[in-house]
Amino acid sequence: MFVLHDVEGHEHEEVARLLGCSVGTSKSQLHKARMKLRTLLTTGKKSRRRVMARTPTA
Repeated sequence: MFVLHDVEGHEHEEVARLLGCSVGTSKSQLHKARMKLRTLLTTGKKSRRRVMARTPTA
């Protein structure tokens, strides 16, 4: 959903047709994908900060 809609620029109706689901499912799954990506990116930032805090500077 994310790639088809946000990256490739397809409309919800087209994504739904391509994947054989309803428009509502397309929108719902896109929202879930965006939230998961946001969580992964936020978690990644926190992990990098912890690593950098433990790394001694020269």
